[in-house]
Amino acid sequence: MYEYNKVYQELADILNDKDVEKIYKNFRGMQVNFPMRLYSRDSVKKEIAK
Repeated sequence: MYEYNKVYQELADILNDKDVEKIYKNFRGMQVNFPMRLYSRDSVKKEIAK
């Protein structure tokens, strides 16, 4: 079996091989940035208002 490149190995350590393959197939070659906030500000405001 082949070894993953570093970034894919890091994902495999967190997720699983099947999910890493999905990420690879859908996002390979792209640069992906993850926001610092998990939830949108609007949804947080709505929850607070409840």
